[in-house]
Amino acid sequence: GYIARVEPLFEKSGFYKTEIARRVEHFGSIAHVWSTYESRRDPSDPEPFMRGINSIQLFNDGKHWCIFIDLSAARKPAAASARSNTSKRGRFVRMPVLFSLGNHQR
Repeated sequence: GYIARVEPLFEKSGFYKTEIARRVEHFGSIAHVWSTYESRRDPSDPEPFMRGINSIQLFNDGKHWCIFIDLSAARKPAAASARSNTSKRGRFVRMPVLFSLGNHQR
């Protein structure tokens, strides 16, 4: 699988992915998360070698949030609109973890 393919590369060259912005759109039992990230070979690198955005759709079955679709697009450098903390439609919230939708209610 994916881990077996990339683990030797990551051990050799390093890979650290950090979320830098997030926007969550929530309606009933469906949520859509836009998660913008930066990738570095070493956490102390001054500049990322890549930036990207994850588009994650989730479904709540009444007990748990389940990932329905997870798409990722990376580029060098990421578009400024994906790095900003605000947008016309929503608000990006800086979070230390990828998902914490359990307390996200509307």
